[in-house]
This record gives sequence, C-alpha cells and structure tokens, in this order.
Amino acid sequence: MAVVEKKPEVKTASPLDRLAVASLAGVVYILVSLAVAFWAVPTVCRLVGLGDVSFGPLLTGVLSLAAIVALAIIGYRLMGGPRSRPGLRAGIFLGFVFLAIWALFSRWVGGIAEGSTYDGWLSGAGPGVGAGVALALSAAFGYWLLRIFLRPTFEQRMVRFEETGWFSFKTFKPGQGMRVRRGTILGILLLAGSGIWVMMNHRVLERGSANWELNIPFTGKQYVDDAGDAERAIKGSSPVLKEGTASTFRIVSAGAATTLAEGATVDRKTVTDALAPLAKEKRAKLDELLSRLQEREKKLNEEKNRQSDPAVKMTRESERGQLARWIETLKEYKASLAEENGKLNDRVLLIQKELDRFVTVEQEKERERRRADQSAATRGSLKEEMQWIADWVRQDPLPVAAYLFTRYEVRDINNELDPQRNRVIRAEEPVNAEGVVELFADLPEKYQFKRNQIVANTVFNAAVEELKKDKTTDVARDLVRRANEAAPEAKPMKGPILYSSILLLPAVRFTVPLLLMVLAVWFAWRVVNLPTFGDFLIATEAEMNKVSWTTRHKLMQDTVVVLVTMVLMALFLFVVDVAWGKLLSSKPIEVLQIAPSKTKTDPTQQKW
Repeated sequence: MAVVEKKPEVKTASPLDRLAVASLAGVVYILVSLAVAFWAVPTVCRLVGLGDVSFGPLLTGVLSLAAIVALAIIGYRLMGGPRSRPGLRAGIFLGFVFLAIWALFSRWVGGIAEGSTYDGWLSGAGPGVGAGVALALSAAFGYWLLRIFLRPTFEQRMVRFEETGWFSFKTFKPGQGMRVRRGTILGILLLAGSGIWVMMNHRVLERGSANWELNIPFTGKQYVDDAGDAERAIKGSSPVLKEGTASTFRIVSAGAATTLAEGATVDRKTVTDALAPLAKEKRAKLDELLSRLQEREKKLNEEKNRQSDPAVKMTRESERGQLARWIETLKEYKASLAEENGKLNDRVLLIQKELDRFVTVEQEKERERRRADQSAATRGSLKEEMQWIADWVRQDPLPVAAYLFTRYEVRDINNELDPQRNRVIRAEEPVNAEGVVELFADLPEKYQFKRNQIVANTVFNAAVEELKKDKTTDVARDLVRRANEAAPEAKPMKGPILYSSILLLPAVRFTVPLLLMVLAVWFAWRVVNLPTFGDFLIATEAEMNKVSWTTRHKLMQDTVVVLVTMVLMALFLFVVDVAWGKLLSSKPIEVLQIAPSKTKTDPTQQKW
C-alpha cells in the first residue's frame, strides 16, 4: 500500500527574527516616541492656541509626559514584557551607543570639513564640496558600524551582555543579606545624592546652554545685527551689500510692531509691512524734534553774541556746536527713514539699534562734560535737549530685523571690509561738485576719493604722502589726522551664528539631575542583585552574624575606662615633662638650655 508522505511546511523567516534587526527596530521606535512626545505634542498644542493661555506650558508638559509614558508601556508590551527575547534589551541599548558614536563622528568630520571650506585649505572649493566629503565619510563610517552590529557574533555578545543582569528586573536570592544590601543601596544613594546636590547648589548646569543640542554642520546662518560699513560701502561702482540681497530676517527686537515676535524668522515683505507705518510716524516726530532743536540752536547763537566775556562766549559756542552736530546726525537718520521709490532703505532694519547706541554714547559724553564744567552742570547745559532726543528714540521704538545670511555669504562680504586691508571714506565728509571729498580733491585722480568708497590701505597711505608733500611739520600732522578721520578702518558685518540642531536633552537644568537620580536608584538596586556582588554581600552579612557583639551597658563601661585612662595618661605625661624640664634646666645641672622668651616692644617706640 502506497503512503503519501506530507512534507512539512517551510515557514518564511521574517527580518525581525534576527536579534540585531529587532534591536534596530526598537531603537527606531524609541526615537519616534521621543519625537512625538517632545516635538509633535508641543507643536499641536501651539497650533490649537494653548501657548496663548496662562496654563498652556503646564498642560503641554503634562501631555508630553503622558505621551511618553503611554508610548513606553506600548513599547514594553511589543518587546514581550517580562518575557522579552533574550538579548533584545541589551541590543537596543547598544544600538543607541552605536548611534551616538556615529552622530558624534559625523559632527566632528562635518565640523572639520566646514572649517576647511570656510577659511582653510578648501576655502576656494565652496560649501558643497565640504558637505559632500563629510557626507561620504559619515556614510562610510555608519555602514561599517552597521555591519558590525548585524554580525551573528555581535548578536551573541548582546545575549551575553544581557545575561549579566543589568537589563533585568529579577532579584537575586531575595530575603538573604537584606541588611547589608540595604546599607549598600543607602550608601550609593547618599554618595550620588551628594554629588547631585553639589552640582545644583553650585549652579553648574546654569552656566551653559539651556538645552543640549547637536549642531548640524553646513546649516549655519549668521544673523547680522551690526551691518558695519556693508550697507554704504562701495567697491568700484557697486555697493558691497546690494539692496534686497537678503530675503530672510530674524527679529532681534519687535519694538512697537504688534505683528512681529522676537526671535522669529520672517521674509522681507513681513518686515517692511510692519516697519513702514512705524518709520513714517517716527520721521514725522523727528521733523518736530528738529524744529525744536533748531530753534534752541538759534537762541544759543543769540546768547553767544550777547556775551562780552570771551570765556563765556567760547562755552556758548561749544554748546551750540555740539547741538549742531546732533542736528546733523538726526538729519542723516531722517534721510534713512525716508522712502525711496516707494520702499524703505535697508538701513531702517537696524536703525533703532544705532539710535539707542547714539543716545547712550552722547548721554555719557554729556555727563562727563558737566562733571568737568560745574557751571554747565548748574545751568543744565543741553540736558533738556538731550532728553528730547532720548524721548524720541525710545518712544514707539522700531523693530530691529537682522539680516540672515549663510556664513559663506557673510565671509564674502567681509572680505571687502577687512579692517587690516581696507578703509571706507566717511559719508559725512564734504564733497565738491564732482562728488570728490574736498580733502583729497587736489590730489592726482587716482587719489580723489568719494564718499563711501572702499580704499586699500596701500592706496590710502600713498594719498597721505601726497597730502604731506611740501607741507610744514604742523600742517602735515594736521592733514594726517584729518585723513585718518575721513577714512577710518572698514567695519565688517557682525552677528551671532545659529545652526540647525538636533535636540538631545531639553531643560538640562531640571532633566539632568532627574536622570542622574533615576540612574542612581537603578544602579544601586541593580548592583546588589548581580549574582557575584550579591553573593559577596550575603557572605558579608553571614560573617557579621557570627560576631559576638557587646551589650550596651558593657560598651559604655569600656568606653568610660578608655577615656579616663587617656586623660590620666595625658596629665601624667604633662606633669613629668614639666618636672624634668625644670630639673634639668636648673643652675646646678643645666643640661637643657632654654632660651629666654622675647618681650614684645612697643610699636610706637620702634626705631627704623
């Protein structure tokens, strides 16, 4: 009789059957969970308007904590709970270690490549070349780490690592050696708690960044809150910073603009729409201020003409000159606030910062002048006029919007504004009909500089030599001073650099102590349940139980006996020492020679 033999079904192996692949899936799940809890939940809360209410931050934190707890429970269930696959927990831990190593290596290589292309040996290649090199090295290193992680021998190491007990909740020989175990746990917690308390008491975590972040190379954006000479300097026939070059801006200060938020990144239209009405109102108030200041200048001039005392007349002229300089400076700001061809000048974006700096510097100068001149302080010289200017500057302040460039764009602009190589002719210098600065008008054509022109130091020094030619020493010295004032060193653009970053740990001031406390508790409990150390503690308690401990009454008696004996011994040695000292130093014997004590002299009678 023929029998048909049924072949066994062959089950297709799943990729997750491999321990290394399952560990990588666990790593991905944890990363997604952290992104949901610390990014997605706050984003949704902000979109629904919870950030605008008083309890919004607290509710957002509670929802994030609830999300991370829920996702942790789900992940624990997916891993199999208390009966998870051997080696899976250790594999997930080692997966995070490998991920951290790869991220740090990539950041290190990327930083070197960025520095090389920015101002190093690859500076002529551009950021794309550096980014490509960094990406290739990062990919190669990541592939090498992945191959190591996926090796069967490494999976065996995962299992052995987990068998050590660090990732298990099981207790070792419960009920044995409990007193020594509890003492060990208490000692570890006291030691860790002392370190955490010292760290918090010394405010170590408050000295650095509020969050721990990993910057991504080649994503650096420099927001320029000090344009220097970039807005007005001209190289050849074109400005260094062309109008409309920047399309993105960072709000440094919102000022009186209600549609802008400090720290926000906005486009040009958003900034100009918020600035235009405020600048127009600021300019109208400046017209009123200038009229008042000009009236006061006329009065000071009349007072000067009525004075017969030359000293007083000179003082009034000095005050009138100072007021005239303020008026000229404010007129320049007025021109910057005006619209050209229906749009604002880019200088308006940072003009509020310039105004605040101008008022601060001039107020300090005036205080110094009044401290040096008591008569000026008595009559309140120019104090009221300075207060008018300060009130105009600080009332309804304009928003400050910084240019947002890449580091490489700022580098290229600042190459033309290097103070070691170039100078910029001041815009305030008087010019002739051809637009040439009058100080340099009589020189050869190549030295006839115009306002805002960028001049190389070598060309400027040659022009100064031409100015000094055939002049007396005093005249030449004065011309050199005027030339240096007319062409100061170029001022490059300045501003902090912001990188796109990966958030590693938020609010380190609170999260680091909390994590250290959790790790300390886990370490203290886990270490006393390791088989090797647990057996040692159990044996220690067993040996301690064999010791015959004295009674409380007997301990007190023995302590009193020891203390009394020590006191009597000390008194005996003191008496013997004094007696033998007196005997051996007496005149008949004089074995010991004791120097007489020095008497203190009266400091009032001391002779020098």
